[in-house]
Amino acid sequence: MPVPAWCGKRGAIWNAAGFFPLQEERLPVVERTRRFRTYSPTLVCGLLQTAAYTEDVLRNVRTRRDVPDDVMEAVASRMTRQRVLLDRGKEFAFVIEEHVLRNAVGDARTQIEQLDRLLTTAELPNVRLGIVPGGLGRARVAPEGFWVYDSDAASVELVSGYLRLTAPADVQAYADVFAELDGMAAHDDEALALIARARAAFA
Repeated sequence: MPVPAWCGKRGAIWNAAGFFPLQEERLPVVERTRRFRTYSPTLVCGLLQTAAYTEDVLRNVRTRRDVPDDVMEAVASRMTRQRVLLDRGKEFAFVIEEHVLRNAVGDARTQIEQLDRLLTTAELPNVRLGIVPGGLGRARVAPEGFWVYDSDAASVELVSGYLRLTAPADVQAYADVFAELDGMAAHDDEALALIARARAAFA
């Protein structure tokens, strides 16, 4: 499988052509993957974002990157990609740190809308949503966000862009970390309660 321009085995860069090409280059792997595992330590991941949340995130990135202003095209592409959540042949497991529910680059209105999206998406039968409660004495802290696509690849978020890993040992390492974090997370009603509590703080 050819490696997209935006990533590499041991290095990654932001696509100088803009955000939209980056979104489009991810479509093939999203379409063929059957099992998704995602850890989000700082922001809600793209498949769960609202359009307003995505726009705020990309415009914030653009303040530090010399890239074309194709933010709205990228937002539209990401929203289209979210249709995969409705594919019952795919399984999605998301683990989000609790502080992500309260921290964002947007305003309270956008964050409330985003939290509502989490509440509704968590009801999908093929989605498992976990929230890692904040606290001391944690058994595992992961410094970066990442995706695991089946057992074929892992994508890691870096300051400079995205790193794509395909070596089996690398992919398994991230799968193992995900399993640990998922084991620490609250699920089902407990997870929904944490989201609702964060939402109430913005109301």
